[in-house]
Amino acid sequence: MDDTQASEETLQARINTDNPEPRCACVLLLDTSASMAGEPIAELNQGIKAFAEALQDDPLARKRTEVAVISFGGEEPEIQSPFSEMGAFEPIELHAGGRTPMAASILAALDQLQERKRIYQEMGVEFFRPWLIVMTDGAPTDPPAVVDRAFTKLRDWEDKKHVNVFPVGVGANADMAFLARASATREPLRLHQAQLPQFFEWASANLAAVSSSGGHGSSDEEANRRVAAGEQVALTPPPVGWEIA
Repeated sequence: MDDTQASEETLQARINTDNPEPRCACVLLLDTSASMAGEPIAELNQGIKAFAEALQDDPLARKRTEVAVISFGGEEPEIQSPFSEMGAFEPIELHAGGRTPMAASILAALDQLQERKRIYQEMGVEFFRPWLIVMTDGAPTDPPAVVDRAFTKLRDWEDKKHVNVFPVGVGANADMAFLARASATREPLRLHQAQLPQFFEWASANLAAVSSSGGHGSSDEEANRRVAAGEQVALTPPPVGWEIA
């Protein structure tokens, strides 16, 4: 077996090539630092399960959406679940502890999305503009230089319409000013911890609607043209009672 064949087999092992549907990649970038211990992490786990169940119940979304989970609750980000088709996604139990390397985690998430889009293109699979949900109950513990690098790259991606960013603060201590830097087009939401399952239900409904639309292409540019042409549904507003920073 030559290197090309080995490379192709590796790529095929990472994506279901029997599924010809376009893909919408979504990274759940979740705070699992020590301040999330107790009820907050329990609510977060419940929310992820609700998110998975809703998408798996939708026949098209279960084939078109792919989800990865990256947590930050230690010295560096941790990929809890690599990208997988929603039909095969199994939520794992998250545990709280450690620091909050949020900026490093944003960079890791963008690297994962970039690699996923490269694989789609290698395999001839069209894709939607991916989603990045950033959820935290505090403030980053990264060095300032890492924070600046993360937000420079994130805003550049958003400006070029390479990603949809959803910043979410949980509880009274979330640094909403920090989260406001994550997106120029979408203000951060502040949720009470009991609203976490509701948020994931809202996210799954909108992600399913997007994945059933025509806003996909073989490149970022083609997908963006179709979105601009109105081939992708608009997102519903968040439920009443959720605060906008």
